[in-house]
Amino acid sequence: MPRWLRHGLSWALAVGLLALAWFDTSEPATTPGPGDDWLGLVFLVVLATAALVVGLVTLLRDWERIGPVPALSRSVVLFALLLVLLTAALSLSREWGVHIPACRVVAGVERCGGEATAREVLSMLGWNAADVVPALDIPASFTWSRPARSDDALVGACLVLVRLWVVVGVLGVLRRLWDRWSTLGRRAGDQEPTP
Repeated sequence: MPRWLRHGLSWALAVGLLALAWFDTSEPATTPGPGDDWLGLVFLVVLATAALVVGLVTLLRDWERIGPVPALSRSVVLFALLLVLLTAALSLSREWGVHIPACRVVAGVERCGGEATAREVLSMLGWNAADVVPALDIPASFTWSRPARSDDALVGACLVLVRLWVVVGVLGVLRRLWDRWSTLGRRAGDQEPTP
């Protein structure tokens, strides 16, 4: 299978899964109930996250062989898959008592209450990813208020994972590309004949 087709299918899968989470209209469970399969879910989430991390490490190790644009694109696809995975895990974790309230800004004051939908959980992860670069202050620039928040340790761990992924997986690849392009620019400048 050609590389461009494999990569196109990866993008289609990531965008399709993000769309499923975004357009999920099911109401979240309001009363937590005991789940019998929680250990299996935790195992699957840890296994899938480990596979994504291995993919990222492989990408960071072989990015020069892959090429700059495909490396950045793959990094973003892996990040999108991580967002989908964490959205599904956090949405399902409410059955075991994880509380993620939805937040709205009313008259300039943030008010949180009621369970967040899958869309609001995905938006919360995206908001935290966008908030990683303090110099850009993306949420404030677009007047994007925090869609949900939680004091639960599981949610906090997921948010740290998202923030680390942006720093290492996306910004790290961009920095490597910048270093490579600036090195190539210096070499080209050194090879020019002086008048």
